[in-house]
Amino acid sequence: SAVRCRPLVLAAALSAVIAALVSGVVVARLYRSKVGGFTGDALGCAVELGELLVLLALAAILPRIGGVP
Repeated sequence: SAVRCRPLVLAAALSAVIAALVSGVVVARLYRSKVGGFTGDALGCAVELGELLVLLALAAILPRIGGVP
């Protein structure tokens, strides 16, 4: 049997993806304006910041919707 996702769980996943994308754009703009381009450190920062925001978004949303089915 297929696992059906509730709409709120999909909304939580979508908010996590948006948080990761926003963090990538913010880091990219910051490094472009301050350093003039990307470095490996900038990419690492974007990855870590994106991961942190995804976890924070899910931690904030999932308890309110009753967790994951």
